[in-house]
Amino acid sequence: MNMVVHEPTIKKTTNPPVNGDLLGTFPDGSSESVSIKIEDGKRIVVQGFARPTSFIDAQNVKYNFMGWAFAESPTTALVADGLDNLPLATRDTTLLAVWTTAPVYTVRFFENDASTASYVSTVYENEKATELTVDKMDPHPGYTFEGWFESGAEKSFDFKKTITTDVNLYAKWVKNSYTVNYVLNCSDECTNSNADEFTVDGMLLSNPEWDEKHRFLGWYADAEFKDKKTSIPAGLTEDITLYAEWDTVTYDITYRAGAYGTGLVASEKKFHNEPYTLRDTSYTRKGYLQSGWVSEEGLTYAFGDEYSANAPLIVYPTWDTISYTITYECNGCDVSDNKKYPKSFNVESKFSIKDWTMQEFNKRVA
Repeated sequence: MNMVVHEPTIKKTTNPPVNGDLLGTFPDGSSESVSIKIEDGKRIVVQGFARPTSFIDAQNVKYNFMGWAFAESPTTALVADGLDNLPLATRDTTLLAVWTTAPVYTVRFFENDASTASYVSTVYENEKATELTVDKMDPHPGYTFEGWFESGAEKSFDFKKTITTDVNLYAKWVKNSYTVNYVLNCSDECTNSNADEFTVDGMLLSNPEWDEKHRFLGWYADAEFKDKKTSIPAGLTEDITLYAEWDTVTYDITYRAGAYGTGLVASEKKFHNEPYTLRDTSYTRKGYLQSGWVSEEGLTYAFGDEYSANAPLIVYPTWDTISYTITYECNGCDVSDNKKYPKSFNVESKFSIKDWTMQEFNKRVA
């Protein structure tokens, strides 16, 4: 870029910059020479056109305007300050624009607080940085991008401001919240202390509470109680519905025949805090009648007794011997002696009667 000054007319022209064959431009993009007329002895001033500021060459290198120089000594700017305040016009002359390469700054983008930037851009001084948008970053399921921040900054970086130094920018990600819908399957007395929301980190699940009659079996992700969950797994990024499964607290009532009884009785259930009625006669034993029940701890129960303890119970039959009547058929015989001729017996009796036949059993009594 040149300025030509004629005496008393001064012409200013734009030619390639003094530091090479680069073609500078005026702010309107023109690279044509500009001429102005200045009276002899008056100060040369820039008027009628905008002073150059910067330009970018074909290789995308930016240059900043430093000032004007006489064509005879083109490497030195005339004035360090006040670029519009030039020397006096004393002859025709040509002024050349003096350019310098614009400073370049680095803008580094760190997506995950890593030590290595995921994207680096170079920006010329006083230019604006281009924001790295979320669609060009690695996916972050479960997070929302809130912007780029300089280290320690509370406000996000303003990409409308110009760059005058190297900048490190860090992505701020905020965890999304997702909703848990609980289907408790219990009465209003049931309580659930689990949170209604969770993040991508997941969440441990605690047990809800009902009354003593009910026992919690677990949380399930399906109403059929097949997909059991002890926690909401990390990485889940959608709402979830959990179903509570319960059963009624019961205790096994077990009937056993013992060493001598015969028969088979199925176990039954006693509900929590509800009395259970013990069965009637259930087993048989030759020569005995079942009289009741006895527990493993030695506690006895009559038929139809109510068992109220909230605990399992195992019972065995208790037995009474069956008493049989002995009838003696002998005309003129004296059978009044009960020791010699007992009138009854049971399976535990020990006695002998000679020379008599037991017709009912069709065998002789020794």
